[in-house]
Amino acid sequence: MAELVAYEGKPLGTVLKKIQTWAGGIVSDRINLRVTPGRKEQLLQRFAGGLDEFGGQKVTGVVTKDGYKFLLGDGCWVMFRASGTEPVFRCYLEARTSRQMAGFHKAALELVK
Repeated sequence: MAELVAYEGKPLGTVLKKIQTWAGGIVSDRINLRVTPGRKEQLLQRFAGGLDEFGGQKVTGVVTKDGYKFLLGDGCWVMFRASGTEPVFRCYLEARTSRQMAGFHKAALELVK
C-alpha cells in the first residue's frame, strides 16, 4: 500500500476510495458465538464435512488453514474458528453490503443453534 500511495501521489484515503469504486465495497465483522462443549464438537464435525451454502449463497471453496473458511459465490466469505480455551466459535465475516452482513449474522446464529 505504501508503494501504491507513493506511485499515485495521493493520500491513502483517496487511494482506498478509488479501489473501492473499482472493486466494490467490503464490510467486515467478527462475532463470538458461545456454545456448549458438546455442541462445539458437533459443529467441528459439521464444518469438517463442509457446507453447501451459507446465508443464501453457494459455498464455492473451503480453506482449513486456521479454522473453516467458506468462500462464497460473490467473493464474500465466512470463517468459523473454535477457541482452544473456551466453548466459543469466533466467526469472521466479509460481505459486500451492510444488508448482506445482517443476513450473514442471522445465518451464523442459526447455524450454531
